Amino acid sequence: MNYISHSACKGKHPQQFSTLSYFERKTPLAYMMRNREAIRYVVAPFGFGKSLLACSYANLVNGFENTFWLDAANPCFLRDLDAHALLPNLMEATEVGDLIVFDDVPYLGTLRRNTLWKACSTLVQAGREMVICSSPAANPLRGHEEACVLIEPGDLLYSDSDQPHLHAQGMSFRRDVPVLHPVGKVPGLVACNPGSFCSFLRAHIEEMDNPAQSALSFVLLILERGTFEDLEHILGIQVSVQDMDATRLRAFMQLDSFAGEFAALGFPLKEVLDAFIPYMPSIALELGLDDANELALRIARVLLERGSAERAVQVLLRLCDQPGRSAWLAQHQDCLMESCELVAAEMLYESLRSERLREKPELYAASCIRRCVLDYDENAAKTLVDLAAREDLPLAM
Repeated sequence: MNYISHSACKGKHPQQFSTLSYFERKTPLAYMMRNREAIRYVVAPFGFGKSLLACSYANLVNGFENTFWLDAANPCFLRDLDAHALLPNLMEATEVGDLIVFDDVPYLGTLRRNTLWKACSTLVQAGREMVICSSPAANPLRGHEEACVLIEPGDLLYSDSDQPHLHAQGMSFRRDVPVLHPVGKVPGLVACNPGSFCSFLRAHIEEMDNPAQSALSFVLLILERGTFEDLEHILGIQVSVQDMDATRLRAFMQLDSFAGEFAALGFPLKEVLDAFIPYMPSIALELGLDDANELALRIARVLLERGSAERAVQVLLRLCDQPGRSAWLAQHQDCLMESCELVAAEMLYESLRSERLREKPELYAASCIRRCVLDYDENAAKTLVDLAAREDLPLAM
């Protein structure tokens, strides 16, 4: 019973949320108030504010009086669930009209899911209010959603009516993405704090716990916009609408299944790479690749074709080894020259610290030309003349 007794709020916020500021969001709260006799099931990824919504609801209905907030990530939750003690202990500790919140419920096997549903149903029938918060990957009430008031990621995106409250807290909607694009309204990303995108994406990867889905999310975010054909070309596998249309998992992107197009805007490239790089070995293995080199080369090829040379180079710098970068530059440096992407090409050349790679005549000559045009190096022109005088090098080069 200690676990249950310690969960009693007694008019105070749960300790983990005591220092966080939030406001009453009228639309989702009104949705929760429609049927207080049903289980309110809030299912959304990390960063969508599901726990803060539950906090706001508890504060609205009773000021955290007669509220029991159970942190389901605590091992005691599974202990009591497995021992079939959770239901009788809560029935003993609570009264009719009390609010019970199960926050951050983890993934449960079939037996545990059935036990949880029986406990929740019995508590509601006994006059207790129930709010369950969980991630889409865990989905502990799977199969029972229709019997609940279901609140999904799209319901948790900030709306225009939330804007005054955000301004009051010193935040505002982002201007670097289209107004209707969801990523600009994800609660955990509105403030754009340093590292917030990386934390959001790391949680996204962990919640999926699926290298194939992680690979799909990675390519979506790197490309930002594109077609299903782009994805299939890069991943080397067929991509179905069902794979893409994971609205709970990828509520930060837009999908046009009819046109076969997607948009996953608003994530800084550095943050995307920082988040995914630790998972690249498992992603490459899932795609049948030895390492991330080939994946990086495929992505860079697509980015270059659409005129995003600088983005392609950043991907190569972070994911591709020096021989791979050297081979890619040798193959595409004429294209980079013609498209006036001199800085990007020179950045890639400068990353080749190996003298064996840097002194390849074709790479060295092209670097001299770029440095002349960019006025980077007074000696570049002289070096280029010396190279042109060498009889062992092709005149065209």
